[in-house]
Amino acid sequence: MQTTEDLKQIVINLRGIFLIVIWRGEKVFVASDITRTFPLFYLLVDEDLQITDNIWAFSSSERELISDEAR
Repeated sequence: MQTTEDLKQIVINLRGIFLIVIWRGEKVFVASDITRTFPLFYLLVDEDLQITDNIWAFSSSERELISDEAR
């Protein structure tokens, strides 16, 4: 898979609830069901990209980043 068209061909026949994240080199492809059942949150710090469906997953990461900077 190299393009958004490739991703479209993969998900066009999917039914149900889904959230797909595919990481290829420097590209990130995301596809969700039509109702966007699962939320998608992302955090970009410097060149570190974090993706989750749980916003609370970032709270511990942010605390670690802050505490590391304070040292």
